[in-house]
Amino acid sequence: MKKKYSPAVCMIMTTMLITLFSPASLSYSQVNETIQLTDNSLDEQFPRINDNGCGVWAGYDGQDYEIFLYNGTRTIQLTDNIYNDEYPQINNQGYVVWHGYDDHGHDTEIFFYNGTTTTQLTNNLYDDWAPNINNNGYVVWYGYDGGDYEIYLYDGTKTVRLTNNSYNDEYPRINNRGYAVWHGSDGWDGEIYLYDGTKPPVKLTNNSYNDEYPQINDQGYVVWRGSDGRDYEIFLYDGTRIILLTNNSFNDWEPSINAQGYAVWRGYDGGDCEIYLYNGTGTIQLTDNSSDDEQPRINAQGYVVWYGHDGHDNEIFLYNGSRTIQLTDNSSDDLTPNINNNGYVVWQSSSGTDREIFLAGRVQSMSVPISSQPVLIFLLAAGIIGVMAGIRRRCRGNESAGID
Repeated sequence: MKKKYSPAVCMIMTTMLITLFSPASLSYSQVNETIQLTDNSLDEQFPRINDNGCGVWAGYDGQDYEIFLYNGTRTIQLTDNIYNDEYPQINNQGYVVWHGYDDHGHDTEIFFYNGTTTTQLTNNLYDDWAPNINNNGYVVWYGYDGGDYEIYLYDGTKTVRLTNNSYNDEYPRINNRGYAVWHGSDGWDGEIYLYDGTKPPVKLTNNSYNDEYPQINDQGYVVWRGSDGRDYEIFLYDGTRIILLTNNSFNDWEPSINAQGYAVWRGYDGGDCEIYLYNGTGTIQLTDNSSDDEQPRINAQGYVVWYGHDGHDNEIFLYNGSRTIQLTDNSSDDLTPNINNNGYVVWQSSSGTDREIFLAGRVQSMSVPISSQPVLIFLLAAGIIGVMAGIRRRCRGNESAGID
């Protein structure tokens, strides 16, 4: 006859084990596992990463720059020609866009890889630059029309011209709703424009100073840098109004925005450049040192990456919402970090002879402090999972079979 434990005994035994292995005894931490994606004697640059951990970059093959894709298991060379292919971007479907010279080396065109084949989106006699792609496969870029630069949108089936004027429109960005932003001249200075996917573009700014390099999130919030007549400040459009995030006598640059409307940027403090975070209610200074910190990027969780000088060379730093972690510590320059929404980071590292691509992923680790209680050490050695499984079976002895 099988021995059955009473519910009271089961509860006591389970509680004892839970107490032994409660958070007071176990601690969890995030460990950054770094892998080197490239290892050669040639240059790699412009790394980007999607939320699935797939990365793209431009790499030199001894003759020109080509586009490479890391799909999570191996690296694929997407281009193989005699002209430069640069500035790749990747979406969460693994679609990749870039600009590269055409077959004749005459001008740069926009190329689109859909996971299986590559399509040339533009084919003209003028330069097309800096494509940006959303998760639906929509692509925006700016291209010369013979008189000035205009903004173009590929919606998966056709290309639409969003601007048509006699002034330069440049550096567009697109969100997952199909909204696009860019900066364009109005004949006097640079202004910020917003296209909502249906109506003609609207002018977000209208002043006598330059507004440049906007970024947009999926809510339609927009950040950019703009001059106030003395220096550059950071501005945020929240869908209804424009908020001045900085107001000082020094330059603030390189704003980036996440899905929550948090923004990061680098700003000069009178001695060097530091990293700042706007969390929706106030601004936090993430760095405070005597060396430059630059090129911040923020993900949906509010994690921020940047590169900063440690007195010897540039290293990669990560702010995880509560503290700052130094991801690299070497004698090479680590630059241009990019972070996905799961906390994976890619960057390029220069050893002085060439540049390589690195990827850091977060791995959850568990640590158990050594206890003076022999029973705890014994249970760990014997395998606590098996013990608890046995207790679980006994505690459910009166339940019907087949329940998972």
